Amino acid sequence: MAALGRMAANLAHQIRNPLTALGGLARRLAGLKIDEKGLRYAAGINTEAARLELVLNNMFAYVQPPPLVLQRRNISEAVEECLRSFAQVIGERGIEVQRDYGSVPEALFDNRQFTLALKNVLANALEAVGDGGLLSIAVTREGEGEESMVAVEVGDNGPGLEAAALETMFEPFFTTKVGEKRWVWA
Repeated sequence: MAALGRMAANLAHQIRNPLTALGGLARRLAGLKIDEKGLRYAAGINTEAARLELVLNNMFAYVQPPPLVLQRRNISEAVEECLRSFAQVIGERGIEVQRDYGSVPEALFDNRQFTLALKNVLANALEAVGDGGLLSIAVTREGEGEESMVAVEVGDNGPGLEAAALETMFEPFFTTKVGEKRWVWA
């Protein structure tokens, strides 16, 4: 496992440097005066760079999990920050986002790990829904007093997972997308 960890860390480092440059160039390209088709291409490059960054972060966190940094914070604000990172895709695809944040007090959580997990869930949900689809997010409090917990529920109107996928969906690096194109930009 130690050798696998070193290999994964080296691989992540080797991939992250050009990936960071790729994402920066895509953001610069999106800021130039280019036609609508060029803007879609720039958005596609940026989305794929962000997706690869998530994969690298997941791989690195699995091999060498970072220590928890627990802080009290408004979880609804953290959800909104995650949503903002997908604003361009949501807007371009005309996806409706329904929010139900209720009255939830601050919660104790690791913002980095929460953000990583929620962005993965959001990326999957946005991929599952078609153009004009629906994404719903609810933040609720479960229980009372010191024993209470906060739940974040994400739903979409996509087709869902096949029954066979439910058995392995919590394994590291689980995907149903092997060999499949994920985004098409015309």
